Formats: sequence, structure tokens, C-alpha cells
Amino acid sequence: MLNLQSSFEHFVWEATKSLRPPRLYRRELMVMESENEVEQTPAHRHRCTSVPEDPFDIETQQEKEFSKHDHVRVIKSIHNPCSLARSNHITDPQHAAEVRDLIMNELSFSSVEKRLTRDFQKDDLTSQRIMHAFELLDKHFYGSSILSTIKKKGIEIAEPKIYAFVQEKLQPSMKTVCYSKIGQFLPSKLELHLNLNRFGDSAQSRVTNGIIVRNKLDSLLITLSHELVHFILYVWCRNKQGHGETFKKLNHSIHGADKDAFGYYDLNSDH
Repeated sequence: MLNLQSSFEHFVWEATKSLRPPRLYRRELMVMESENEVEQTPAHRHRCTSVPEDPFDIETQQEKEFSKHDHVRVIKSIHNPCSLARSNHITDPQHAAEVRDLIMNELSFSSVEKRLTRDFQKDDLTSQRIMHAFELLDKHFYGSSILSTIKKKGIEIAEPKIYAFVQEKLQPSMKTVCYSKIGQFLPSKLELHLNLNRFGDSAQSRVTNGIIVRNKLDSLLITLSHELVHFILYVWCRNKQGHGETFKKLNHSIHGADKDAFGYYDLNSDH
């Protein structure tokens, strides 16, 4: 009986081989993820190098790794990011959360000057740390294709400014400021402004872009994702500014945000 079962499993394994993505590509993706970790604990090394006994478990894990990187392949295959608003590509909210988890882990193990933890304090927010988180969002959601292309177009990406928005009536969490020169179609500079009033304790209990945040860092990453879409609009969709249909579709299809939400509200009103 054991021999028959083993033969049957081998038959199924061989029969379904053509339905699975190439093993070499999936293995390369797994290696890429492990190389991106700045510091590997014994648990990390075990996760990256151990091999389950059941070959079907191996395939399941590798399929998951393949799907994590698949959205980047789709995005990088499109010349103009604005066209994603008209495509059928949708990033599942759970998948987007997993990508943010990957970014949070990377931020936690970054060098001291770039490190941010899930329960950071307002004093921890620096221009360098905000920009590092912004770059990691570009890396893991867009394959590092957005910010580098913006710079190649001659547009300056300034250091983020961090201050309390005392003059702002609506008190947004963050905003993108676009500078343009007269007679120039593309902006000359893009700059992030972060509102310190919105990243105190209330940031850990909040709904942002229709997503219930899990901690302060998650709140920051979702907000930065929102601003990254504004960067795309300013450079590639110049006639589609604001929070119109193009913005909402991009934020939904790439970052897993609610397709009808673009603001935030705090769940705990006693902050």
C-alpha cells in the first residue's frame, strides 16, 4: 500500500509540473527576499534554508513567494503607471498588508539612522527615516521603478519636511507639495510634508484609505503609499490631480486601499 501511495504521489507530481511556474525563477525570488534582509536571525535563516519533507508543501510555499512578487512584474510591464487605473489588475488587501509587513520588518532591522519600529514615537520621525520608508514602498510595490524614473526626468525629490500643521484647518496626516516653473510641463520638485499632529498615540487606532491600521508604522506606510500615488499623478497624469477616480483606482489597484476612500479617521476620539 505504501508503494502504491508513493507511486501515485509521484504520478501527480509529474503530471502537474507543467502547471507550476519554473522552479528556478521561484527559487531566485526566495533568495532575493533573504538577501534583502539586512540582518538574519537564526529563525530567519531557518525559514530561508530549511526544506519541508513533503514536496507538496514545498510547492505551496514557493507558489506564495511567486505571488508576492507577481504584482511588481505587472506594474513594471506597464510603461505609464496611469494606465494601471484602467487595467484589471487588483492588489488583494491581504497581499498589500503582507507587503507592508515585509517593509516593516526591513525598517526594524535598518541601520540606526534609518530605523523605525512599529510603535515609534513622534521624536523618532526624521527626514531620512521617512524617505527610507518611502523608498521601500517604491521597492516592494513598484520594483523601485517610480522614484528613480522621476529623478531621471530631472525632477528633484526633496527631503521630507516634518512639522505640526498649525495653520491647516483640515489637519491632513501628510501632503505632497509640487513646485513648477513657468512654461514647464513637468514639476521641478516634489516634497513630502508630514504633520506631527497626526502621528501621536492616535495613529495606532485609525482607519486610513479604508484600511484599519495595525500599528503606528502601518499607519505611516499607508499614508506614504497615498502620497506615492500623488507623485505618480504629478508626473504621469498631470490632468488628473486631487482625489478623483484616477487616484482612487490607482490606490486601490496597487496598494489595496478601499476603492472609494482616500481620507482617514481616528477610531479613538479621546486622543
